[in-house]
Amino acid sequence: MGLVRTLLGFAKIQFSEENVYRLDSFIWMLLVPAFFLVEYFLWRAIFSVSTQEIIRGFTFSGIVIYFFLSHIVQAVTSCRVDSEISRSVKNGKFIKHLVRPINFLTYSFIRNCWRAVFRVKFLPILLIIGYFTIPSFEYTSLNLLFFIITVIFAITIRFSFTFLFGLISFWTKEYWGIKSIRQGIHMFFAGSVIPLTFFPSSLQTISKYMPFQYMLYVPIQTFLGTYSTVEVMNLILVQVIWTAAFFGMSLLVWKKAHTRFMGVGV
Repeated sequence: MGLVRTLLGFAKIQFSEENVYRLDSFIWMLLVPAFFLVEYFLWRAIFSVSTQEIIRGFTFSGIVIYFFLSHIVQAVTSCRVDSEISRSVKNGKFIKHLVRPINFLTYSFIRNCWRAVFRVKFLPILLIIGYFTIPSFEYTSLNLLFFIITVIFAITIRFSFTFLFGLISFWTKEYWGIKSIRQGIHMFFAGSVIPLTFFPSSLQTISKYMPFQYMLYVPIQTFLGTYSTVEVMNLILVQVIWTAAFFGMSLLVWKKAHTRFMGVGV
């Protein structure tokens, strides 16, 4: 009962925050469907002039679904905990996190999960647009199950990775530049700009040894049925390893950052 009360308390806090930034939320709710429409018309034009029905492993239906799911997965896995850490360290307000009865890493993770719930507010509009734009596509219930599982681990990987990077704020006064580089690399190798199959083979190989594709590309390809059951299980295992590695490193660095904190900046 206490756990339920705690989770509902987090939901109330997040709802209050979303209510304060209602205009931002409204703009976000419109922007995501607009971005999808741009991608839809762009790829429709590309396939209309192409002599091939399949481009780099994607049919027109497949590429449309890819970007449709891309927006959903990006919203669900979205995380800005690094910015929050940097801001509170810089203005000296991080001390409030040290007096809470809950571990800061746990507190941040639960808040991030509730934030993900509120960030999919654009989904009704996107679903309506998808109904009229997405060509017919068949999928299996097993692929849907694997998709949900891989998205859950995508959330844990992205959060722990972002949290770990956010802790750099305890050793530097300006985190914005580091964040910009991290976000750029993440978007490129996660497959949010373009599917990884469009990359040169060398970059595709490099991406396999990085965590980013497991935050977006892998879950979507799982839904599209690109992988066999054995391949999906192996990919989930890799996701588990990345999650454990980043959470483990986060705990170690957090202990060092905790002792370094001085109240007003670092």
